[in-house]
Formats: sequence, C-alpha cells, structure tokens
Amino acid sequence: MPTWTYNITIMNDTDHKLKLVSSSIPWGKKSAEFPKIINPGESGDFSVYSPAGVPTGIEFYFTMKDVPNKPGEPNYGSFSFSLDMPFWKHENKSSLDCTGMLIQDGFKKIPDGAHDFATAATISTTLMGNNDSETDTVCGGRYDWNDAEKLKTVNPDEVVIDAVIPEKNLLISRKTVLRTEISPVARNMWNQIKDAKFPDAHSKNGFVSNYFTVMIYEIRKNKTVSIAANQSYNKVEEITNRSTVRREVRQDFQIENIINAGGGAGEISLEETLRVAYQISDLKEYCDESIKTVREEFIYDATDCDRNVVLWDLVRVLALYRKDKKGSIELIGIDDYYVDDVQKTYIGNGNDAASDLVFECANSQEIYNDEDDEYEQPDVNAIQGRICINGINYRWCEASFGTNRGMLFNPGRHRYKFTPNPHNDPYYNKNQVRWYSEMAEQFRRAGNAGNWTQDEWPCNIRNLNVHRESYTASI
Repeated sequence: MPTWTYNITIMNDTDHKLKLVSSSIPWGKKSAEFPKIINPGESGDFSVYSPAGVPTGIEFYFTMKDVPNKPGEPNYGSFSFSLDMPFWKHENKSSLDCTGMLIQDGFKKIPDGAHDFATAATISTTLMGNNDSETDTVCGGRYDWNDAEKLKTVNPDEVVIDAVIPEKNLLISRKTVLRTEISPVARNMWNQIKDAKFPDAHSKNGFVSNYFTVMIYEIRKNKTVSIAANQSYNKVEEITNRSTVRREVRQDFQIENIINAGGGAGEISLEETLRVAYQISDLKEYCDESIKTVREEFIYDATDCDRNVVLWDLVRVLALYRKDKKGSIELIGIDDYYVDDVQKTYIGNGNDAASDLVFECANSQEIYNDEDDEYEQPDVNAIQGRICINGINYRWCEASFGTNRGMLFNPGRHRYKFTPNPHNDPYYNKNQVRWYSEMAEQFRRAGNAGNWTQDEWPCNIRNLNVHRESYTASI
C-alpha cells in the first residue's frame, strides 16, 4: 500500500499558552515531534503517517489544556483530538472536542476512504466574543447597564402609568423611564443560568463576580389617532399589546430560556424567585406575538384645534446581567411583560402630526435634546424619497453615523446603520442617489416578505444586496 498521511494544525487564538497533556499513537509514526507548547497567536502541527508497504492504517490521539498566565488564575479548559483511519475497512473517524470555555472553529472531519488528509482548527474561548449581532445590539443597546443604571429607582408597588407618561409627544416610539433596585442572584442558583460565555460551574466560579436582575419600566407608543380641528372621534378598536423585546432577540437570549439550566434536587428555583421578586405570574405569560388583545374606546368631542391621541403602553422589562471579575457588566437575558395602557391627548404644535416629514438626515443640521426629543427638518438637498412597504407609504432619507451611513424611514422613525460601510464601495461614492433608491427597494422586498407594520420593524435586517454587496441594517 502507498503512504497514508494525516496532519492537523492547531492555532492558538487565546491569551494563554496551550500545553500538551497526553498523546498516543497506536498505529502510525510521527512525521515530527508533537509541539509541547503552543504560545498565544502561534500554531503547531500534529502529523502522523503510515509507511508505504505496511498493511496498517493511522490511529492517534492527543489532549491539550491552557496554562493560566498567573498563579491562582483559573484555566479555560481542555480539548481532545482523536483519529482512526483503519486499513481493514472503509470507515474513517475523527473528532475534536472542547471542554469548559474553550471552543474550536474550522475543524473538518475526515471523509470515509480518505488516505491523505489535512485540516486546521482555531482554539479560542467564549470570552473572545462569539455572540451574534442580535445579541450585541439588543435593539441598539437600549438596556445596557451603563444606561439602565442611571434610571430613577422605584418600588414595583409604586409604579403608576400616569406618572411616567410624557407631557410632550415624543417622536421616539419607546423610552425607558424607571427601574427597580438590583436583586442579586444567590450563588447556589448560578448553575441554573445558561451563560454562553461561562457554561459550567468551574468557569462561573473562576471568572464571574456576580449575577443580578433588575426590572426596567418602559413606555411604548401602541397607537396614534390624529383628530383634525372641529372634528369628533368615536370608535372602539381592538388593541394588541405586543412583546416587542421577544420579537427582537434570539430564543436563547430570553429569560425563560436562560434560567432553565436545571440544578440539583432540592434547590430553590430561580424562576420562582424571579416571579416573587417582580410579581410576575408566569415567566411565559407573553406568547410570541402578544399577551392579550383588548377593546379600547376612543371617544373625543370636537374642539377648535388639532389633536393627537396616543395610546401608551407601560411595560416591565426583566433584565439579567453578569458582572465579571474585571468589573465589566453585560446583559445576558431579557424579557418584557405588559402592565397597563392609557390614552394621552396632545394639542397644537407639541405633537407629531407631521412625523412623516421629520428626518435625521446626513445633510441636515441636527438639533436634538434628550429631554425634549426635538428634531429639525432635513435639508432640501438630502437624498430622500418615498416607497410603499407592506401597504404603508413611507418617506425615506439618508442618515448619518459619523463616517458611516444609514437610512431613516417615517412614519415610525425607523433609523438604521449599514454594515459594512457603504463608503467602502466605489459604486456608492459615484452613484449615491441610485444606491439609496436600490437600497430602499431592498427594504421593500424584506418588509413585504416579513409583513412589517408601521410600528414593528426588526432590529437587524440582513441580506440587503446593492451592487453585488450584501449589507446588514441595524437599529
């Protein structure tokens, strides 16, 4: 038989050294000595062959683990490789399995019947940022602890919707207003938390300082009714209270899916603890679309001025955070729960009756105040246009994000930034008007397919294709 060969290259993408713990070659010979240490940022080859003329295949194994940089510092975990290329049957087997916080990328299993094969695997950790963009943005980082921490604290029993409804009609469709005090998660409940970065008790104890929860209160525009001067309005409508957060994040980023990791018999349930602490009757009380549909009466007599009647929802957003031993705080789970709604009337120029004319455009001088939420009209030279998406007419406009660009759609004030930066494409720089028109068509295609409504657009829109480039639009 001819020579059989197998080679696997291990690339170390961690900040620790990788150390060879054990190795074994029942069948075959080393092409060179196995590396004992693979330094951070370097790679090592493990090559074995079966000589020509010998009726044997290849079988070998090895295990490596990381070496902490300082004494007493926890290690990430280990990984084990195995290969079996039998001479006597057409059935090859190979595997690369990681434990703890170590993960691998790029490894390919050897196909049956192959006699010469090479592959490579990059070893990294869950700390290296394996979360996708949905988790990273979480609706534009609205619930990042740096922002949530600044909210006024309140006792859940004292929250009244009338006290938090804005006196001026905000152009934004939702706003966080209050939060509860921090509620730490007891250490004996940590193993009930599914944490993607710290998946086991060893990594949690080594790298996590504490987990904690807070309830964030948010107001959301559910519906706006515009009533012209000298006209009355009398109508009963069915109103749906939607679970916006759950529609925006992954299933494995929702609270009820984060805290079902289980635990030993007799342990106190973290789910039950959260129910009691935040007066939630059922962590799954919101279904995918809504918690309930109610009949709401809009009864208004005629007056001599224009009015906008806004139906505001008050929503509780339950957030679970992790603080690591370096002091960084990260949101790892979130859900929302409808509380109450109220109608608020806004009169005169303090409303957003012309909201479909309001843009934050790249060529406009923006006047924005966090307290008043006021925006100036766009410059007439800004790139803008109109488009119909799922039966609703929108005006769109180019939006500026420093050196990057995006688009804004009204009504609804849906403002997105593009990835990658359109300026990287020479076609964009020479054909901006055409480029934005083509991108608007991509939004129309996605919106029609996704049945978007005026108030319900996704946080991340992928596969927007303009001039052979695929873009992602993120709030």
